[in-house]
Amino acid sequence: MMAVRSESLSVARFNMHGFNNSWLYLQDLCKVFDLIFIQEHWLSTSQLHYFNDIDSDFVAYAESGMNDLHCLVQGRHYGGVAVLIRKSLRNSYFCQS
Repeated sequence: MMAVRSESLSVARFNMHGFNNSWLYLQDLCKVFDLIFIQEHWLSTSQLHYFNDIDSDFVAYAESGMNDLHCLVQGRHYGGVAVLIRKSLRNSYFCQS
């Protein structure tokens, strides 16, 4: 099913270069955009919940770039993608499963 609306949807793409480096800027993006695609957040699977604290008007869906690692990681983490969706638009534009 596909829905089309006459109102505009504001979308952003953001390469974080690490969550700790850019989470304040991500909060600013939430004030302007409805849908934010994120790459290179560098969070592990156990840290993905940080996206839920960015803005209470958004819901986050995220994946770590390190899901398949079964060893101790040295140095900084890498990869990862996420999408933040304004809660008021979630049911209007996106299907729920």
